[in-house]
Formats: sequence, C-alpha cells, structure tokens
Amino acid sequence: MPERAHYFWVHPEKQRWYAVRVTRDLFGAWLVVRAWGSLRNRLGGERCDVVASPAAAAERLRKIARQRQRHGYLLR
Repeated sequence: MPERAHYFWVHPEKQRWYAVRVTRDLFGAWLVVRAWGSLRNRLGGERCDVVASPAAAAERLRKIARQRQRHGYLLR
C-alpha cells in the first residue's frame, strides 16, 4: 500500500487541481478515485477505477504521479 492514500496536485499557471485517493467500496473492492477541476470555478470531473489489490492501486498511483509531474503539477 502507498505511504498515503490521498494525493493532491496543483498547476499554478493553469489554475488547475488534480486529486487521487485509494479507498474501498461497500463490497470490499479497491478503488482509485481521481478528481480534477479548476481553481477559478466549479468545473471539473471525477473518475473511479476498480483495481485488483492494494499493490495494483499503488502502481496506478505511481503512474498518475509521474504523469502529473510531467504535466507541471506540484504535489501539495
């Protein structure tokens, strides 16, 4: 399992944010929940992906973190 189960990034120039959290649903399945939006208004979205295990969730988090860093987001 990752060190933290919730991550939050901000892109200062674009005034955008991106958040990821790992959780379980009512049936015990592991979920990676991603949300994104604007710091200027309430526009944004959310996506929920089911993963097989905590290890799969950790790998998904690593991929998302690398992608956010490549796109200029700063971890908060």
